[in-house]
Amino acid sequence: MTKLGPATCASCGTLIVFREHERTLNPAPIDAVPSADPKANVLILPEYRYRVLKAGDVIPPGEGRFFSHFFTCPFADRHRPRKQAEMPVRA
Repeated sequence: MTKLGPATCASCGTLIVFREHERTLNPAPIDAVPSADPKANVLILPEYRYRVLKAGDVIPPGEGRFFSHFFTCPFADRHRPRKQAEMPVRA
């Protein structure tokens, strides 16, 4: 189980926070620092939750946009499951 709250990315050392998706409750790493980039599409919610923003969603005053750390980590490919063709063959 992933511990929710502040953490450091084991691959790149960036400060992140783990939050659960508001509906699925799947945990995900979110960059801890808000971004002014309009492509940032994560809104951090209370109680260690997050929401993925859709086009037209309005952000409440005082709230910031964040990026999923899967999007910004230079080593994100290390954390993705490998395709079947890339899996080592067992002898």
